[in-house]
Amino acid sequence: MSEQQPSFKESLNTSLEIISEEPVLRALLNAIPYVGGSLNELMAGKGQQMIEERRDNLLRLLTEHMEAIEVEAIRKDYFETPEGFDLLIKALDSSRRTRSEEKRDLIARILRGAVIDNETDRYSPEEYLYLISDLTVQELRVAKLLYENRPKTDEKPWKEWEEKTSTALGIDRSDLHMALNRLGATGLIQQVIAGIDGGGAGDLWNSEAKYGEVNYFMVTQTFDRLMKFLELKE
Repeated sequence: MSEQQPSFKESLNTSLEIISEEPVLRALLNAIPYVGGSLNELMAGKGQQMIEERRDNLLRLLTEHMEAIEVEAIRKDYFETPEGFDLLIKALDSSRRTRSEEKRDLIARILRGAVIDNETDRYSPEEYLYLISDLTVQELRVAKLLYENRPKTDEKPWKEWEEKTSTALGIDRSDLHMALNRLGATGLIQQVIAGIDGGGAGDLWNSEAKYGEVNYFMVTQTFDRLMKFLELKE
């Protein structure tokens, strides 16, 4: 008879115990000239408290998402596999680096998706985690609004979307354009190079804009897959 598999919670706790032992990090901090000692005190005191609060917040969010899953679908030993352990380390590291619960919720959703058997071969949770971790909260909010609204790539509706988005997020147009260009580099959205004029003339236009001109963007299939994985889209 095969040994009984550990529960999901046991598997998670085993990995957390290993990760919590970080003597090398303390030694490296102490070696930093002038500020090493204070940094180590910060890590052991207030900094450690913040790290623990962010870790606990991530695990609470993960618990909430896991409770909605059928038990049979869960890979209970996932975090004891090399890929699961690596993903958990990256998730905890990304979680402690952000004060945003909004971003932490996305990280928890990626972990949730990774432990479901039937999601394993269809999606790439490790790549999704790296992608989310590298984006700022502002960029993620811009991406979400573009995904939800999908403005037409004509000058008037696009500028209207830009104005509404800038107002909703409290940013100016230059910051919005910077976020869109950064998102374009991830493959979540892509710049629209050419299309048909929406004014009725039927003329082709090219939107490979010069400096200071408007660029149009559209959602990619990669973005659709990511949102489905996160269960933000049915």
